[in-house]
Amino acid sequence: MLDLKLKQEIKLSTDLKQAIDILQYDILKLNEALLDERDENPILEVNETSLKKEMEVYSVKDAEAEEPYINNYNAEDFTESNYYINNYVLENIDITDKGNETLYDNLMIQLNTSDIDDELYQICIKLIENINEKGFLQKNITELEKETKIESSKLKKALNIIQSFYPTGVGARNYAECIILQLKKQGIYTDDHKILLMNFLKELAYKQYEKIAKKTDLDIEYIKLLTKEITSTDINFASEFAKNDTVYITPEVILEVKDGKVIIYLKDDLYPILSKNEKLVKQIDIYNKSSSEYKKLKKYIDKADFYINALEQRKENTLKIAREIFNIQDLFLSENKLKSLTMEEIANKTNLSTSTVSRIVSGKYIQTPRGIYPLKYFFTTNINNSTEEEIKQKIYDIVNLEDKAKPLSDDKIAAMLKKDNIKVSRRTVAKYRDLMGIPSSYNRKKEKENED
Repeated sequence: MLDLKLKQEIKLSTDLKQAIDILQYDILKLNEALLDERDENPILEVNETSLKKEMEVYSVKDAEAEEPYINNYNAEDFTESNYYINNYVLENIDITDKGNETLYDNLMIQLNTSDIDDELYQICIKLIENINEKGFLQKNITELEKETKIESSKLKKALNIIQSFYPTGVGARNYAECIILQLKKQGIYTDDHKILLMNFLKELAYKQYEKIAKKTDLDIEYIKLLTKEITSTDINFASEFAKNDTVYITPEVILEVKDGKVIIYLKDDLYPILSKNEKLVKQIDIYNKSSSEYKKLKKYIDKADFYINALEQRKENTLKIAREIFNIQDLFLSENKLKSLTMEEIANKTNLSTSTVSRIVSGKYIQTPRGIYPLKYFFTTNINNSTEEEIKQKIYDIVNLEDKAKPLSDDKIAAMLKKDNIKVSRRTVAKYRDLMGIPSSYNRKKEKENED
């Protein structure tokens, strides 16, 4: 009895892991896993037609045939032509060919799915052509301006676009900028990082924290934390392309705007069609239930049923979650604003567990008229019932009223916010301050001294 219970627990644990894997896999890894299972299971059949054929533009007619989700929406800023041009470029990329992908190829793929005008597109190409295999821009803006006769403001705008691409750090002009880009991507960058990177690299190398503290008025433990964050970045961020180990981003969910309405649907032709070999399934009737042949065939049948059901559940839950996200984030397309949204809220609205929501959105992407985004992007939180804009305004007011000769540190600002029942960390204060373009206390003090 104990042995049977143990076997049942092991089977349950294995099935649970496989179910979780199917939820979490990106679309390419999912297809690979299903093909691997087919090779081991004679009952499971996988129709690969949709995987091998050239991808086609998903038309509105196709979308309507699948009973898409439709929500009223004011979307005057977006046109169908822009959407389909970008969608066509994306979908005619052969995502199954991982052969000799280079960093240049990867950047061009991302550029081709960016919603930008033709002039900016051409400028981006010129910049990409000046990025070396390590991912760094080989010439500065001044040199490029002289060489190309393009205004520096336009070159900088194009560079900002490229620096938003994967891998994070690409387009950096030096190691310091590469590190800053990665820290910004992690959401932890502050002016204090920049101070250390631009002024104290030698001291950091020799761990001369006390020397840095005396010159910056920063706490030694805080300097150590900043140093740890700096050293956690990867200056060899483009190395995977040298090994041809390409990472592909393939959106499973499509959001388009038609006649002022939002339509959300899955890109079904990314998924293989699963079925069972019915001829083999019928053979189970000829075996005695106690025979090894029966048990083996029954195991194959159960496994095939499991994968068929798990794939359908993944598709159903992915679409359900995407629809609920955009029921709430209805300002994203028109104003590029996000409301507070947690995974717990989506879990409650979809009758799924929070862990299931987390696994579903992990590694999944949605194509929108604004570009391709990870589903995780749309989850944000309010802090102590205060919105991000309200907190920013309070920080701005505090800095505006401070003694300019003795500017307040982020820790002190956090302490003042706490008195207003807004509990935020020093790092959060620094993040919002940076977003508003407010210098650190160290730089504000320097500015005051220069004025005097």
